[in-house]
Amino acid sequence: MRGDSAPTRKRLADAEAKLTAGHAADAADDLQRILDDAGDDLVTLDGTHFTPARWFAHRLLATLPADALRTYRGRVDGPAATLLEKANRDHDPRHLHAMLARHFVARPCEEGSLLLGDLLFERGEFRAAERVWRRLVPDLKPDVAFPDAKGDPAAVRGRVVLAAAFAGEPDRAKAELDALKAKHPAAAGPLAGTTGPYAVTLQRFLDKPPKLSPDVLARRSWPTYGGNPARDGFVPGPLPNFWASQPTWPRAGGPQATIPADPLAPFAGPAKPSRSPFGHPVVVGGRVYVTDGSRVFAFDLLTGERSTAFDARGRSLPSPNVTLTAGDGRLYARLGPPAVRPADPAAGKADEPTALVCFATLDKPGIDGSPLKELWRLKPPAAEGRGPGAWEGSPLVANRRLWAAVARVEGGRVSHSLACYDPADGEDAPRPAWVAEVCDGPLPAGVESRGRQELVTLAGRHVVFNSNAGAVVALDAVTGKRAWAFRYPRSARRAADGARQTDPAPAVYADGRVFVAPADADRVFALDADSGEPLWEGGPTDGGRLLGVARGKVFVTVSGAVRGLRALSVRTGSHREPEGWVLHTDGGAASDGQGFATDAAVLWPAGGKLWFLDPDTGRLLRPPLALSHPGGGFGHVAFADGCLVGVTRTVEDGTATDRVWCYVSEARLFGPLKAGQAGLGRLAADAETRLASGDADGARGSL
Repeated sequence: MRGDSAPTRKRLADAEAKLTAGHAADAADDLQRILDDAGDDLVTLDGTHFTPARWFAHRLLATLPADALRTYRGRVDGPAATLLEKANRDHDPRHLHAMLARHFVARPCEEGSLLLGDLLFERGEFRAAERVWRRLVPDLKPDVAFPDAKGDPAAVRGRVVLAAAFAGEPDRAKAELDALKAKHPAAAGPLAGTTGPYAVTLQRFLDKPPKLSPDVLARRSWPTYGGNPARDGFVPGPLPNFWASQPTWPRAGGPQATIPADPLAPFAGPAKPSRSPFGHPVVVGGRVYVTDGSRVFAFDLLTGERSTAFDARGRSLPSPNVTLTAGDGRLYARLGPPAVRPADPAAGKADEPTALVCFATLDKPGIDGSPLKELWRLKPPAAEGRGPGAWEGSPLVANRRLWAAVARVEGGRVSHSLACYDPADGEDAPRPAWVAEVCDGPLPAGVESRGRQELVTLAGRHVVFNSNAGAVVALDAVTGKRAWAFRYPRSARRAADGARQTDPAPAVYADGRVFVAPADADRVFALDADSGEPLWEGGPTDGGRLLGVARGKVFVTVSGAVRGLRALSVRTGSHREPEGWVLHTDGGAASDGQGFATDAAVLWPAGGKLWFLDPDTGRLLRPPLALSHPGGGFGHVAFADGCLVGVTRTVEDGTATDRVWCYVSEARLFGPLKAGQAGLGRLAADAETRLASGDADGARGSL
């Protein structure tokens, strides 16, 4: 774990000893020095959960005697007030996060904590908002208690009830409301747009739990692995009810949507039909894009017509299970060797370096027939005194920023760094905004290369990296400062198997939690996204892979001796009904690839079919879909713009063929409504979607 500092732990222990001995002024000076020069160092009490030293320092400063606290506040109230003024002016939570991180016990931080919680709540980060508010009431058992708060504790408790209700935890919201009634039975004031008794205002949210409108625009594309930067595999809004028995394309007599075999591919030859070497599709701008790390193919979303968008053979080598990322009219690909390998001086030359390539997506193909135009490419950032690095996988792109992981293999160990570029959508190659080392570990014995590409996940204000080598690390997405880290128990057998696994296994963010099913562990772990605090770990799960999150459940495919699908409660990790469920497939059929989840159905490719399952019970909702091509399954599945898309490998007469397929539904919600094509199903779905997004006039028009 990079950043773990034993000397800083000792400095904190020495300051605590001075405080206990009654030398408060000296302790305050020592703690301030830790905040100034070692606040971002990671420290741990249990060897599992690591947090920045600054929060241990704030925890001690909050216990200063009244006189010493008053003196210390004289040093920090001024800088804190300046940051609060900026936050009020800009309505920007970053100023408030900085204020609390530097000057938590300063008097302005009480008002700042209320404001920060409000801003986080507005952004839908309910767990993070609750965490900030709890610090203002010591009885609420916060991670750090603000000393000598002057505000109304009943108003804070009311906000905590709201956060629990909006987070979809009605039982916990009721318990918090009962505590509010017991502590402050007559408390009243403005809350949630109403002025009156808090108990009456809040009871309405318990009687009728709030429903959040789906992000309808998110249904227009599938821009990256997992469907979005959180990689939660969740599709908002309703799915079409009707699907044809066979794909819209490919069809006999039409484009076959096959991917030409590459004889130079190191994985050419016999292959398992259940995995596609072309990996995971993205859908953007009316096209489906797939890549093998050296070529990019584009397929028209409605017809399946194929074009070779990019071909870098000779400069790059193909890889299995490669991902792409799209956003803001750009497509990003990772090109280069398929694996992270140690340098071989005897080879006489180094591998071609990996590169991140940015393409502009064109509305109309260019002169060469390609719908892509290369804009720039990035080599891994250099590190002084270190060997060459390799990009792990396609980048994470959000809010005009780009993040990606870099691996370096030296002395039998592989070390990982995260790099951020801002902005990422310009015409010219950007420069690094920051580069931070996060962790390292040994290469598994007997493994010459590691082919899995590790991906970065956006979790609120953090980027999270699951190393699949014993550590999960979060950094501030804007500054690159260490936010938290988690060291999980590894499984020796799973570590050996995971080293040969080529499927991505990134962290997943949903409901204020980070979920990981590491390739080198036999359990699923849930962590608080803001602090990294372990919330639960699931029971033994052999070969667990995260499929998606919906309806308060995280869905995990199991590929061990007892194959199937499990639904775990996001709150407790339990798979027992009614919180979760377990589905064992007939004949032990294995997953064919990556599926996704909605509030109405879980789509799981397994056993050569695509299953539609009730997310609450696991029951089959309709007959599964089956492709007409023999010898293969559904592969990796995505959904965008009313279209169900997949990439699969089929094996016929010993010959492997890679195909892209697509079901185009009548409920295609976007694009122009052409005369004669606006069927009843599409108009009804359009009305429902517009109403859910708040466009009542548009819904009436469709009806």
